[in-house]
Amino acid sequence: YRMASVSRHNGEERGAGRRRTRDDREDADVAGHAEGEYKEYIPVRKRRELALNRLKEKQLLRVKEEEEEREETVLPQRQSLLDRRAELLQKAEEQKHTREENIAREEKELLEKMEERKPLMSVKELARGVQYVQPLTTTWRPPSHIRNMAEADREEIRDQWHILVEGEDIPPPIKAFKDMRFPRGILDALRSKGILKPT
Repeated sequence: YRMASVSRHNGEERGAGRRRTRDDREDADVAGHAEGEYKEYIPVRKRRELALNRLKEKQLLRVKEEEEEREETVLPQRQSLLDRRAELLQKAEEQKHTREENIAREEKELLEKMEERKPLMSVKELARGVQYVQPLTTTWRPPSHIRNMAEADREEIRDQWHILVEGEDIPPPIKAFKDMRFPRGILDALRSKGILKPT
């Protein structure tokens, strides 16, 4: 009997506690209604759908912004082929001018260096400042068949072998080392190095 009354007593308290909570809620709702802050109850499923829709909208906005950024960066690349060709031709022309200017400058520098250097002088002679006033005397003479060659034949050989000469008393061109009367050891050494004709 005692246990039944305790459980009944606890049940009443529980029920009363629940009622109080409901009553408290009702009082809060009435107070909120009076102040104008009443919020309509939205079921959980509906709230989740709304939250999901908001997330989708945010993602769509983000995707659109990214696409716009890509389009802005891609726009310069979306040129017609004719425009692209004209642009490339203009760049090539600019590079050609600079390349031609560089080549002209290099050629000018080479010519200046060539003018500074005396032909047929060693570095040692140039460093010492040796200047030859008279031609070097030598006993060497070309063979008679080369010496007796006509001037027209000499010019023809020079043109054929692209030999450029300047000055007075120019010796005739010789096409073989053998005709230069070099010693046999020098001829063998030249042949072993693969040098067969004078250049």
